[in-house]
Amino acid sequence: MSSVSSFGFRGEALSSLCALSSSLSVSTRTASDALASALEYDRDGAVVSRRSEARSRPGTTVAVAGLFEPLPVRRKEFVRNKKREFAKLVHLVQAYCLVSKGVRYALCFKIVGFYGIYPGFTTIGEFPSI
Repeated sequence: MSSVSSFGFRGEALSSLCALSSSLSVSTRTASDALASALEYDRDGAVVSRRSEARSRPGTTVAVAGLFEPLPVRRKEFVRNKKREFAKLVHLVQAYCLVSKGVRYALCFKIVGFYGIYPGFTTIGEFPSI
């Protein structure tokens, strides 16, 4: 294999995220679609909601809420080390940004007591034509 054209989002990753969070949703739109498909999953990975929604740009957004809430001991450890864990997450996403030409990444997070979503960083890139 000389090159990788897509990172893909494998089913194993979605299943693991569902099991480790209280809420997982995916919104995706291709350049040829007028509307995006939005899916919400339960902890077992089953689709609980499916709808169409407006989305200005093609691409995929994966949103995870309540990370480790179903696992109280792991959640406690995660909260105790949240700065270190967040730094590891940022470094991982930055590594993907460095090796991904022409792909736009955005890392956003919600701060307790802050209204809205705080943009951690966004890269400038074009969405690949599929």
